[in-house]
Amino acid sequence: MDSARVTSKGEAKKQYILDKALDVIAKEGIKGTTHRLVAKEADVPPSLTTYYFVSIDDLILQAINRFVERVRPEQIQIAHSLINQIHQDQENDLSPREIALGISHRIFTYMVKQLKERPTGLAVEVALLYQSHLNQDLALKAGDYRRALISDAEQVMQALKAKTPALDARLMMGTVLRLEYESLNTDQGPSEQSLKEQLDRLILALIA
Repeated sequence: MDSARVTSKGEAKKQYILDKALDVIAKEGIKGTTHRLVAKEADVPPSLTTYYFVSIDDLILQAINRFVERVRPEQIQIAHSLINQIHQDQENDLSPREIALGISHRIFTYMVKQLKERPTGLAVEVALLYQSHLNQDLALKAGDYRRALISDAEQVMQALKAKTPALDARLMMGTVLRLEYESLNTDQGPSEQSLKEQLDRLILALIA
């Protein structure tokens, strides 16, 4: 058999295991993820996960890297879309309040879509941001990821002409991440109406 084909098949299997590891992380958290659970989720022998990954920490870190590489392009695109919408609304002479509420609505719509259609991805994000202290390399990755999210938010706040965009970006991301966490981790998470009201109030307060 062609060696390139063997290598390609092995890489595909490795990526498949990483995807299944993300499913386990979403359900069990960082601490609860083990070689045995990942192997069970992937329906492969445990020896195969230990063949590809030298430790469970290595497996988790590579899975998180795969997650970040997958979601960051979309997040950047969304930030640019919000900024373009702000500039368009400003050119159309909408009031700052109207512009802010429009952006709040788009963020709300995106959050609800993620909660309904991609709960696994949100659960992985929550695990990364709130459980990364369990591993130094993971903590560094979480810090980079959080800073990237805040940088996106800061660009949006600058477009909204916020007085303190860097601080406001941190407040906005802190609120968004908290709402995601509450929605995923409590039986009685905030309703969609509550999500919208909190986002509206936050954005209006930040541009005041």
